[in-house]
Amino acid sequence: MVPEPAPGPTPDRQRAAGELAHHRLEAALYAQAPLTVAAMNALADAEFILRNAENLGSP
Repeated sequence: MVPEPAPGPTPDRQRAAGELAHHRLEAALYAQAPLTVAAMNALADAEFILRNAENLGSP
């Protein structure tokens, strides 16, 4: 006797899996946000320093 294959996921299970994946992705993006802000601040600081260095060299 050959066993029957397991039934496919129900629409409710598919929706729940999709929501779980969405929440995991959202959490991963929010976890990266502080690093992104820090990188943007570092770039702004570097730009400020470079502009001031250019101004010091001009007559």
